[in-house]
Amino acid sequence: MNMRVINIVVDFIFLADVFKHFNTGYLDEMDFAVMDRVKVVKHYGTGWFLPDLVSSVPFDLFDSGGGGAKASKVLKLMRLSRLSKLLRLMRFSRMADTFVYMRAAFEDFFSVTIPDGAISLAWLVLGFSFLVHWVACINFMICRVYDFPEDSWVAQAELVDLDMGTKYSWCVFKALSQLIGLGFTTPPVVNTQCESVTEWCAIEHWVTLSCLYIGYLLYAMIISNISFIVVNMNKGRTNL
Repeated sequence: MNMRVINIVVDFIFLADVFKHFNTGYLDEMDFAVMDRVKVVKHYGTGWFLPDLVSSVPFDLFDSGGGGAKASKVLKLMRLSRLSKLLRLMRFSRMADTFVYMRAAFEDFFSVTIPDGAISLAWLVLGFSFLVHWVACINFMICRVYDFPEDSWVAQAELVDLDMGTKYSWCVFKALSQLIGLGFTTPPVVNTQCESVTEWCAIEHWVTLSCLYIGYLLYAMIISNISFIVVNMNKGRTNL
């Protein structure tokens, strides 16, 4: 099964999720469940419906490989709408609420107490893992949208025809290298060797630079969060 088929299947799953949300209740400002069909449709239609719909359109169905250069450019621009899937990440708060309920149920069932510091550290590791995954996928997706230019990091590393597992491992390596500040130091998979200032060269440099800044911000956030966890743990021991 190639990536085109996988992308189409995933897009149709997202489309099914769009229809599901028209039949799923929500919590109002008072945390009361609203199940009225008209209110549910209005709530979802004026909220996440448009970004969900745009991010779920199976553009790969329209990619027949023909139509000339103009049609190919239009299709590339349409594929960029996949970035709207990132808007769904703002629903991460729902996962946090579910985790709180699961933690309470676990502690009640096993009669144990999970330290807040351990929970905060687990969230930090989980968030970092998600960020690495997203950066890895975005780096590869941008190269794929432009049909893997010869001076792209994917082409230089000769990853185009390799299996999916190998591609993903190198994408994760590139993401980790960018986030720790190695974006312009080690060729070819974390670097761009541009012989001329082409359109793709500029795009890849800006993407790499953006990832470097995100990495520096992430590093500062990790240090501050770990310091906060350690201070709170020391306060708890002092109170005991």
